[in-house]
Amino acid sequence: MRTARSPVNWPPLLATLIAAALGFAAESALVLWGGASVHPAYLALCAVITFGIAVLVGGITSWWGGRTEVALAVWATLNGFYDFDDGGHLRFVMAIGFGLVTWACLRWTRSVRPSAMSVGVGVGATVVVTAIFLRHLVRLAMRTRIPDDVWGDLMHVGAFGGILFLYSLYSRLRRSRRQAPPEAAVAVALLIMAVAVGPAVQQAGRGPQPSEPAPTAAAEDGAALPSILVILLDTVRADHMSVYGYHRDTTPSLRRLLEENPQAVLYPLAFSPETWTLPSHASLFTGLLPSSHGVCGGEGRNVFRLLAGTQRLEADRTLAEVVAERGYCVGAVIANTSLGMFEGLARGFDFFYQPPPPRPLFLIGEGVRKRHAEWLVAEHVKPYSSSLDVNRELLRFIDGCGDRPWFVFANYMDAHAPYAPVRPYAGAFSEGVSGPPPIVTESGASTGRLRHAEMRYDEEILATDGALGELFHALEARGFLDRAWVVVTSDHGEAFGEHGVVGHWTSIYNEEIRIPLIVKPPVGESLAPDDGAVGLIDATATLAALATGETLGIGRDLRETPSNDPAVLAEFHPRWDATADQSPLPTTPARAVMAGRLKLIVYPDRRELYALDEDPEERVDLSESHPDDVERLLGLLPTLDLEFGSETEGELSPEVEARLRALGYVD
Repeated sequence: MRTARSPVNWPPLLATLIAAALGFAAESALVLWGGASVHPAYLALCAVITFGIAVLVGGITSWWGGRTEVALAVWATLNGFYDFDDGGHLRFVMAIGFGLVTWACLRWTRSVRPSAMSVGVGVGATVVVTAIFLRHLVRLAMRTRIPDDVWGDLMHVGAFGGILFLYSLYSRLRRSRRQAPPEAAVAVALLIMAVAVGPAVQQAGRGPQPSEPAPTAAAEDGAALPSILVILLDTVRADHMSVYGYHRDTTPSLRRLLEENPQAVLYPLAFSPETWTLPSHASLFTGLLPSSHGVCGGEGRNVFRLLAGTQRLEADRTLAEVVAERGYCVGAVIANTSLGMFEGLARGFDFFYQPPPPRPLFLIGEGVRKRHAEWLVAEHVKPYSSSLDVNRELLRFIDGCGDRPWFVFANYMDAHAPYAPVRPYAGAFSEGVSGPPPIVTESGASTGRLRHAEMRYDEEILATDGALGELFHALEARGFLDRAWVVVTSDHGEAFGEHGVVGHWTSIYNEEIRIPLIVKPPVGESLAPDDGAVGLIDATATLAALATGETLGIGRDLRETPSNDPAVLAEFHPRWDATADQSPLPTTPARAVMAGRLKLIVYPDRRELYALDEDPEERVDLSESHPDDVERLLGLLPTLDLEFGSETEGELSPEVEARLRALGYVD
């Protein structure tokens, strides 16, 4: 005998869908209200994930005749699980805390029989309000860091429970005061207020922001000075550019620039003085080594201290300052968020601006995407501004300079992880490769995964080169390209398993310090080619000499032919939280000196010598067979102790720390 199935209990599904809809609408409104751009494809994916999970949780509970508080408790648990950054068991404990609090509060109100809409609105609003204020307002006020951020997570659960308890209490009390507004209406009103003030709360937690001071007055002889454009391709290694002989055609726009401007010079052996963004940029802006200007990762000067304001640029003058004194209109447009956070890098610039990068959502939809399929639509939520955004702001600044000569620095970030090339460049080199596309390099990854990541990295270089082609076309249409000095370079490279490391800030080998350097003089001027080693700080000296007649820093003017093989120096200061993993290199301080066609690497316990022309991949150590060269190059290194210091860690807001984590600078 067949028994009739009991009717489906719809309130759990309805309540869960309402909580999901309210949360998704509120987080989307908050991001848009804060001025961020959200791509429709990304928004649609997060919506599908959010409502798909809501239907699954609410549908199963309804089908089996469960109660509404059970469905919402599971929903709150999942939101909590995907909201916490902590790994391991702590995340489970905190997420279960969300669920238990939700179940207890809603169970307490069962006697007054709230509607599915009422409890759905209550839970959805509480999730959003807690996420907004606990991430920014409370932690900003506390200004405290406890290991694993346990205290912040406990506060998050406690605040969630407190808000939901007050909501439940109001729901019970309202039954004796019928004239009081419905609890759902009160929750929605509070949620609207939270969304309205959310951008201000977020702004307070972001730390120092790029400045936009008013332009200074032009000098009397300013009109006779040449305009200068410095393009820095963040994280682009020279040997992955087709203009440097790479087998993939990654830089067709730069090739055209060189072909159409025979006076331009490509330096085959150019080197950065460090292996990550901040010290390399600081060296470019000052002409000094990291150990001199103080912006480096080792000696206790970790990324937290640098960006928390406890370390500052230690230089008497910067390139922007000396150029501004000559009457230049001096501006910088940066895509790398860390440049705008560090105090001192903006010295001398009239305009120092970072176009707003896309801001991801923060509830369950983004949490599931990020943890389980981060590669999906990753090109639309990169933690930095796009090359096209940099182009737009750069041209806007140049147009605003009028008849004044301009000095513009532009940082392009697209080749930096996450590797998520935009169309039409996505798939240019990796089409047909199976498996989820990697968006970062991971230590211990298989050779196949590293090669796949390398292909996507090359596609990012191609995308950046495409943006440069558009920029050159726009400058040519304005009549500026032929009359300006154009410098194209980088701050560091990227490793893909060479020497047992990946990424950057992990070694001092060529994959991380050999960078492109192309200098295009105006029509009618020339530079002598140089096949020997040159450095990023030589570009600093040259640019300062162009504008003022005098070099800046310890580099040399590339317009002058050297009488011998000048030394080019590089340093590696390990980052404070580096681990040896599969290689000891990330934790080992090192220095290098390049002179002519030789490179000497000095570690605390050994020396390594390489021939740059015959062995650019640094596989054959010549130190034992060429001891005289080792001693000669060793004599070119200044005395310096690269051991760690004992300084303590600085403080960062959660917003700044999240940006650094997205860029891979914080584990």
